[in-house]
Amino acid sequence: MAATIVFQLSETPTSSFDFPPGAYAARVLEAEARIAQSSGEPMLRLVWEVYHPDYGTAKLFDNVPSKNQWKATNFYAAWVGAENPNDLVAQGQREGEVDPAALVGTEFIVHIGTRVADRGKYMGQEVRETVPPFYSPISRTDLLGY
Repeated sequence: MAATIVFQLSETPTSSFDFPPGAYAARVLEAEARIAQSSGEPMLRLVWEVYHPDYGTAKLFDNVPSKNQWKATNFYAAWVGAENPNDLVAQGQREGEVDPAALVGTEFIVHIGTRVADRGKYMGQEVRETVPPFYSPISRTDLLGY
């Protein structure tokens, strides 16, 4: 008699590569302060759970380098609920502090873009990443249409 195997089944997550570039509802699953290997600068490492009714749910891994002013400023503005990131600077704010633990569970609207990786194990391949602007807390669901 042949041996049998019983598999435990569960929903399988969609790959973030199934998501075309655009705006999506997302929730922070993990957030951690780290030092970037490439620059030695502080960064925020995020794991997003991205959702769309047509594509399902997927994890997206992301970094927000503290010295990448474009991405960091947009992310921080979304975190504090500023409509326009430039308003923070115009009001004299030059730094913003984020507690990574406080981000976990927070919902945002993120934009997913594509680029060709220029280093690392995915060098030369198209990868997905979040790109500004970010919106929080899901205050612009009218943008998404779902």
